[in-house]
Amino acid sequence: MAQRVQSHGQSPAAVAFPEGSAAGSAYYDTIRNGGLIFAAVAFVIGLLIILSKCLGVPSKSSSANKVQAPRG
Repeated sequence: MAQRVQSHGQSPAAVAFPEGSAAGSAYYDTIRNGGLIFAAVAFVIGLLIILSKCLGVPSKSSSANKVQAPRG
């Protein structure tokens, strides 16, 4: 079993993979960046949902379900 040594100032990928192994660092960075982008998009969508409910913006489904009385 390989022993993992924690080193300050290095990413976990640099510690987990031997020196000269760029693959581990590249995968770690790619997954990290993807996760940060996903979190930012989810955060913005959540803010939009909360703000739309707080500001009273009617949704299409609630206005489409209302039955209007016939004019005449």
